Amino acid sequence: MKQGNMFVLQESWSDPVASHVVYAPTEIGAIYEILGGSNPDVLPLLPLGLSILPDGPSFHEEGSSGTLLTVSFQVLTSESPVADIDLEDASKLAQFTRRSCEKIKHAFGAIGPNT
Repeated sequence: MKQGNMFVLQESWSDPVASHVVYAPTEIGAIYEILGGSNPDVLPLLPLGLSILPDGPSFHEEGSSGTLLTVSFQVLTSESPVADIDLEDASKLAQFTRRSCEKIKHAFGAIGPNT
């Protein structure tokens, strides 16, 4: 898949509980097919997302004492739905998750000793 052939579908919203972002990269050609009348049920989507929630009130200060970041990834590691994930793939997924969380925290200026 070429770099310029991707389109990202994204939805974001906030509610009283949290702020959320859900997105899914897909091929531009598949989007054009659906816009042309093809069946959207065959569009392969592997959604990713994050939610940012307050972690509760602080007992020493007004307001919340911080936030909780929840990230979710759906990845395809094998063509077989019943195949076991190998240790190398698990390690790559863990690194990807850590890097993603660090980038999100950096984007919000939340890099520090207690983050």
